[in-house]
Amino acid sequence: MINYRNTSIVWLLVTLVFILSGLNFNLLYGYGFLTLIYIVLLIIGSIKINWNFYFKSRSHGRRQVSEIALTFDDGPDESKTIKILDILKKHNIEAAFFSVGNKIEKNISVFNQIVEAGHIIGNHSYSHSFWFDFYSPARMVREINRTDQLIQKYSGKKSLLFRPPYGVTNPFLSKALKKTGHISVSWSLRSFDTTKKKDDMMRHLKRRLKDGDIILFHDTSKVTAEVLEDFINFIKKKGKKIVGLDKLLKISAYDS
Repeated sequence: MINYRNTSIVWLLVTLVFILSGLNFNLLYGYGFLTLIYIVLLIIGSIKINWNFYFKSRSHGRRQVSEIALTFDDGPDESKTIKILDILKKHNIEAAFFSVGNKIEKNISVFNQIVEAGHIIGNHSYSHSFWFDFYSPARMVREINRTDQLIQKYSGKKSLLFRPPYGVTNPFLSKALKKTGHISVSWSLRSFDTTKKKDDMMRHLKRRLKDGDIILFHDTSKVTAEVLEDFINFIKKKGKKIVGLDKLLKISAYDS
């Protein structure tokens, strides 16, 4: 099994052999090549969240059941989130919103509407900073806890679900999540609503949709609301049911 622990053990053993060999020059190129492979694995393991390289993230439900879950990241947004909420209400759909702490503070009324509509609230850090992955475990814990406090203040519930900013993982975040006790949730189908145009996005979603999918959207992207209703109708025509993230994964979204 390729993960951070096993890969690091192998690299340490290779390093030990190299040292015990008296730092044999003949072995230097081989050692350098294996070290390069180790570094590449660390980088790919960070950006490929579904590798579960540093820790496990829940990425999909049961593939033999025709159910999927919709998730929205990076909000709440004062206008785009409202449009998405209206569409979800029209179709009586429960979704999951992985909210950013400072966005909650800026858009409290919108966040309250998400809560009142009965959607699941997940933690998506406080700042969603580009530098989040370089933070110390202690600083990550503070960010996660700060957002948890906001979620609990306005929803009355303590969220157990966390989605790493940008879907990037590392050993620091692994330590932080062990302290906070959150379940990491990723996705199996990315909508690319931050990069693709409407038609391209729909073609991508229709082609890739599978049973058990957790679909990643962003309630900060204009195109998301433009595509969402058509995509929901497509899902229904395919005979698939849209369910809450907790039901899809058979987990509790909140600390009881």
